[in-house]
Order: sequence, then C-alpha cells, then structure tokens
Amino acid sequence: MPKGLEVIKQKLQEDQSWRTVTVMEIYDVVELLEFALTTTCFRFRGQLYRQKFGTAMGSPVSPLAADAYMEHLEETAITTAPPDIKPKLWKCYVWMTF
Repeated sequence: MPKGLEVIKQKLQEDQSWRTVTVMEIYDVVELLEFALTTTCFRFRGQLYRQKFGTAMGSPVSPLAADAYMEHLEETAITTAPPDIKPKLWKCYVWMTF
C-alpha cells in the first residue's frame, strides 16, 4: 500500500467522526480511494493515456489526499527535528476552492 494511503488509513482509525456519514468500513474507504487515485485515463492530442504514477490529475480527491499526506509529513518533520533547528513558528497556506 502506498505511504499516502497508509497515512489516510491511520487518520481514519484515529478520528472516527467520518462514521456518521457512511456505513463503510475503513478497508472499503481506502480501497475506493486507491481506485479513484490510481485509475485515471486522459486524452492528450487525440491519444488516450492511463496515468501510472502519482495521484489522478483533475480528480477532486487528489488535493485532499495530498493535503492529508503533507500534514503527516510536516508533523513528522517538526516533531523529529533536532531542537537547534526546530522552527519556532510553522505556518502553512493552502487555498482550495470547492
């Protein structure tokens, strides 16, 4: 399982509030997310392609998955940084439209 999906699975296990909107199990959510992120086809100059690497281009799920992983990466980097180089202040700017 890709690291990004592992992070999302862990977040789903830690915060069970999502269970109020679905009866699916964590396995089902992660499997559907993996499908949505890895099975994208697109047309470029009349040629049909299947994306093999990274998240699905243009998918509304991709930014959410990327944000979840980046939050995990930032938290890990900050908590494991040596005290002499640990930032005193950390700000993150994210602009998303829905």
